[in-house]
Amino acid sequence: GSLPELTLDIQVAGPPRKHAAKDAADHPLILYVLDPEPLLFGMAALFAYAQAGYYPMAEGNAEAQFRRLFVVGVGHSSSSFALDAEGFDSTKLRNVRRRDFPPWDHPAIRPGGGSNPCAARFVEGLVDEVIPYV
Repeated sequence: GSLPELTLDIQVAGPPRKHAAKDAADHPLILYVLDPEPLLFGMAALFAYAQAGYYPMAEGNAEAQFRRLFVVGVGHSSSSFALDAEGFDSTKLRNVRRRDFPPWDHPAIRPGGGSNPCAARFVEGLVDEVIPYV
């Protein structure tokens, strides 16, 4: 049968302007955060960019990489689990996660096991429609 529609939200946070490396746009380092909402995108960006301030003049060492880091969140559209300023529908979020993330069919969605075509589509979408354009 046909697969249900997959709509993704993509969020991008660049390095803090005050501490960004001069070549950040030309030589970006990208951290992909999958399933970023309702909390993970903000937490990942906050952690990464807090590190940049510790090394504002660093050059040529591992810590300098935080100044080139772009955090990219890729996840289900907020409308697919009713995310808004008031909260979200945890049942809907759980269902889209079960549908699209496990490599094998989740028994709550499609009993009987087998390869999960929704997960394959999600990965193909990342590889074909997101990564080349980030």
